[in-house]
Amino acid sequence: MNSDTYPVFSFSGKIDKLSKINFTKDGVYNVTVNGNMKVRDISKSEKMEVVVTIIGGKIKTSSSFEIELADYGITGTPIDAGKVAKEPKITMSAEF
Repeated sequence: MNSDTYPVFSFSGKIDKLSKINFTKDGVYNVTVNGNMKVRDISKSEKMEVVVTIIGGKIKTSSSFEIELADYGITGTPIDAGKVAKEPKITMSAEF
């Protein structure tokens, strides 16, 4: 996967229906985020379901999703042999 050459995946997106989240009240909100995933030198539109949690004025987010490595030009013997998933599960979390 050339992780020495391409050590970072990046995602930048926006929450659909942001008004659905009350940032002034504790709660848990399931939202959809549309954005752009960049892996290696390939960018692609992606949509993911994200859980936004508001606790004491702090914002926490989490999500799990899969991407197809071939969509980003990632191929090779380990993938073909089944040692690396063709569609790995990615889990993310962030606090603001």
